This record gives sequence, C-alpha cells and structure tokens, in this order.
Amino acid sequence: MRLAGREAEGWQGRPDALRSSPLSVPAGSRSRVGPAAAGAVRSAVLRWWAVVLAVGTVVATMIEPVPDGPQAVERTPVLIGAIGDVTLVLLFVAFGALLAGRRWGLGAATYAGAGLVALSALCPASGHHDVAAWWFAQLAISVGLFAGSLVLRSRASAPARP
Repeated sequence: MRLAGREAEGWQGRPDALRSSPLSVPAGSRSRVGPAAAGAVRSAVLRWWAVVLAVGTVVATMIEPVPDGPQAVERTPVLIGAIGDVTLVLLFVAFGALLAGRRWGLGAATYAGAGLVALSALCPASGHHDVAAWWFAQLAISVGLFAGSLVLRSRASAPARP
C-alpha cells in the first residue's frame, strides 16, 4: 500500500518496488541478472531428472538376471557391497533433493551415477555374472545417468555469461 507522497518500501510483491531498490539493474542496462543468466538449472528440470534417475536405476536393476549360482553371492567382495550400499544411499539422497528442487542433489546424483558405472563394471569382474547383452544395456544406462548428472551439474554451477 502506498502512502501519499511516499515510495513503496521493500518488495511488497510489486515490481515497481523492485525497480526502486538500490540493488536493481539500471533501466537502460541490457544485462540480465538472475538464475537464467547464471546458467542455473530450473527446478522443473531437476524434478524431471529425479524421475529419470529413479526410472533408469529401476530398469538397470530389472534387466539384471539372477547371479550365477549361490557361490556367486557368497564370494562377492566386501568392497563391492560397500560401493553398492553407498550408491544406494546416494540415489535416495539425490532423488529426495532433486524432487525438492535443490541443485546440490546433482552432486549426489553424479556420485551415485559413478557408483552405478563402477558396480556395472565390477559385476562380471567379480564372477557375480557373466557378460551378456543385458550387461551392455545396464552399463549404457549407468553411463547415461552419470553423464546426464555431470552435464546438469556443470550447467548448474556455470558462471554468468557477459
């Protein structure tokens, strides 16, 4: 609400109050200030990436066949189990953060994607599974999730362009 003869103080939900702010860009200036200029990723894109991350992980897990016998499960190294546990926690953290529209969730998604790639690569190396067509599909999904998270993370932290 404006009083007679006084300018609006603060934001108060009106664009004219923002124009009178000492931190605003001069009217003749063409430079853009804001998240789009800084290369920030919109929160809608973050939410979509959370869905892609969840669906990709579920599909990559579903195409994996049962292990090669009970001894394949018993002889899985502890390091691979630890990588799997950390990756799962990072996936849950990334999913929650990205659904909330938090850019830092891209960091967790990037590390989770790297964990998925490592698990996919170590699976046949440990004797847990044999290499087959499903493995190439799982590796492609894992690399895609890692690369997508990495690209979005780099865009989210890109400096403003002049």
